[in-house]
Amino acid sequence: MININNKILFWVILAASITFLGANYNENLILKKGSSEQIINFNDFILIKCKNKIYSNPKYLGGQFLGSENNFILFETKSIFGKKSLENIHVNDIEALYLGNVRTWKDLRQKWTLYLSLLAIPGSIEMGNSQYVTQGFEGLPASIITWSFFSILSHVTYAPIFASMDFNNRKKNATEFIIGKNNWIIIYN
Repeated sequence: MININNKILFWVILAASITFLGANYNENLILKKGSSEQIINFNDFILIKCKNKIYSNPKYLGGQFLGSENNFILFETKSIFGKKSLENIHVNDIEALYLGNVRTWKDLRQKWTLYLSLLAIPGSIEMGNSQYVTQGFEGLPASIITWSFFSILSHVTYAPIFASMDFNNRKKNATEFIIGKNNWIIIYN
């Protein structure tokens, strides 16, 4: 006798498999300008400069290219702690596309905040064990408070500066494709 949970699991796996196998999206994206052609492959890192975006939306979006479907480009973003999200943008909202080792400014700010926070740990431990610490906060509590303060300070001051330099350097070293009628056009594979 088969357990009812096994039957449900079987049908869920079957439905997911059929959905995944029947997904109707292209895994490559072709950019064309005259006789020149550039193929963007599955999992390539892309950065997209958006046009006509309102203030609350970011000017740049990006991540790993997953495919295209119904005039939308699909890509996956990952946070510094591994959280993934699926994003998309309509082809008509793209001003430029960058291909290479590119990331969004927000991702780079998170990266630099983490790096600077890790660099503050030894100094925070040293300051927490200092003889000038208020009584009752010696050791670990003082180290945590000091580390938190310097982490927030680096997030507000130094991380945006380093992220801006890193973002501009990556964008400068990436291949830029201006999207438009007289420039590169997007063709679906």
